[in-house]
Amino acid sequence: MKKALTALSITKRIFKALMRPFMSSYNLIVYGCGATVSIVLAQFTDNILLTGGVLIVWLMIAYRLTHNKSYHKAIRQSEALQKGGGMFSFMKGKAKSHGTAAFAGIRDLKAANAMGDRGYVVGKFDEKFIRFNQPGHMITFAPTRSGKGVGHVIPNLLMHPGSVVVNDIKGENYAVTHRKRAEFSKIVTFAPFMKGSNCYNPIDFIRTGTEDELDDVRLLADMMITVNPDSSDPFWPTEAKNLVTALTLHVAVARPPVLRNIGEVRYLLMQSSEDFQFTIKEMLKSKSEHVRRMAASLSATEPKVLASVLSTAKSQTAVWDSPRLNAITGRSDFQMTDIKEKPTSLYIIIPPEYLETYKPVVRIMVGLSIAAMTRSQKKPKDNVLFLIDEFPALGYMEIIETGIGYLAGYGVTLWTFIQDLSQLKALYKKWETFISNCAVRVAFGTNDFDTAKVLSDMLGNTTIRVTSTGDSSGGKSKNFSETSRALMTPDEIMRIPFDSQLIFFQGQKPVIAEKIMYFKDPAFKGSFDVWNGE
Repeated sequence: MKKALTALSITKRIFKALMRPFMSSYNLIVYGCGATVSIVLAQFTDNILLTGGVLIVWLMIAYRLTHNKSYHKAIRQSEALQKGGGMFSFMKGKAKSHGTAAFAGIRDLKAANAMGDRGYVVGKFDEKFIRFNQPGHMITFAPTRSGKGVGHVIPNLLMHPGSVVVNDIKGENYAVTHRKRAEFSKIVTFAPFMKGSNCYNPIDFIRTGTEDELDDVRLLADMMITVNPDSSDPFWPTEAKNLVTALTLHVAVARPPVLRNIGEVRYLLMQSSEDFQFTIKEMLKSKSEHVRRMAASLSATEPKVLASVLSTAKSQTAVWDSPRLNAITGRSDFQMTDIKEKPTSLYIIIPPEYLETYKPVVRIMVGLSIAAMTRSQKKPKDNVLFLIDEFPALGYMEIIETGIGYLAGYGVTLWTFIQDLSQLKALYKKWETFISNCAVRVAFGTNDFDTAKVLSDMLGNTTIRVTSTGDSSGGKSKNFSETSRALMTPDEIMRIPFDSQLIFFQGQKPVIAEKIMYFKDPAFKGSFDVWNGE
């Protein structure tokens, strides 16, 4: 009996010490069960080693249960829903008359093959990576400074064995990941503001002398000149694009290698009126039928109209006056088709303060690299991953809007990042189709109500039981009824903890998951470098 009392005393002290930091009802139950088991054993056996062993094992189990972050987040979310919705409870069993929406658990994720060893990492659940390893595209809704880089971009740059193309706005992604990626891929930088940048001449994309030359140059011009499809007056930018198409193809087929670049196109645009007319006459004699035909159209254009078209083209190509840009676009030391043929890591690095000015340049690099993926039907061993941060900042890109419907068939995964839904709506009339074509949708840090409302609708409705009380002649009565409720309302979505995120897998239950922080995660230890902000 003395041994039993000693064990009881020790158990109580351990129990009280453990309870201080974990005073939730759930934790009290877990630890209390362990204490009860040890007390009972102490009273019915003299083997203190057995009693202590059982207690230690139980404490290990309890620690695991009470420190399961994903579980606690789900519990907190459930509590938040109940507090926010009044007096109701989620229905259990077969009550589904008003909605069946529910969050996925570990079994659902395993059944969806989202907990394997391969695929893009999108979050964590039960301290394990959640992965996407199916054909399809991805989109993340997250404002600035909310963890897109540390949770999505950098982890996948460190883990994905295939080729990647990333618009690296600050250069952080390159600094942190290029050493690791150099172990299995060729490192290519397109960085006008960084020493040692690789070179790429966009005109090399044009297959001159073939039936593809006109389509290729039109695609390039589409990247150079931005035309908003919803503009009330798209005539001038559209005509400017046609003009740039003609001049670019002329340069591609008629200029020597040293002048066969977009800098020369810019030079032709900036000529005097007399010199420009001379260029048109030169184009009329071109060996390219396409150049001759477009030159004939230009020569027939009224001078005032042509002057306005030239003005628009000049304003949208001003960035090509930059000596540092011309220095890395006058020749090519890699080809876009290399990205699909062998593991390649292309970092497009533009400082944030120059992003608006260099928007046409980033559009060209992203657009042409995507277009190059369809030149071969052969799929790479591992998909080519495009990480397009601040996607709306690039303006409307038809190649992405249409490509999101077919690029997966070429072994390509597009992962776009936007701050909120209003950005997508402003550029893409068919924004709902754009989102629905993404097999994975992730959201965190949501601070825009319209975005939260769409996410709430995506979550769907669930059935809840509402309790009401009333007075009657016999005393108080309690009534129960079923009704429908959003699985999460917009305001609840906007209150999701900073370290949590919503993940939607196509055809699966939504997930409340942990966000990844690569610099704290043991899985990435030793694989990344520290960015010093320069």
